[in-house]
Amino acid sequence: MLESTMQDAPLSIRSIFDYGRRVFANSQVITFEGEGSRRASFAEVGARADKLAAALHRLSLIHI
Repeated sequence: MLESTMQDAPLSIRSIFDYGRRVFANSQVITFEGEGSRRASFAEVGARADKLAAALHRLSLIHI
C-alpha cells in the first residue's frame, strides 16, 4: 500500500528554519561578504532571525 506524501502542515519558511535549527544547530552558516566571509552556527542565525521577526512584529510590519 502506498502512503500519502502530503504534509500535515503547510510548508513555510519558519517550518524549514525550525527544522534546520533542530537538526543542524551546530552546522556552520558561511556568509560571503565580498572580500571575506562570516561564520555562525545555524542556531545562532536562528536566534538572530527570531529577534528580527519579534522587532518587526512589534512595529506591526509582520504577523508571526
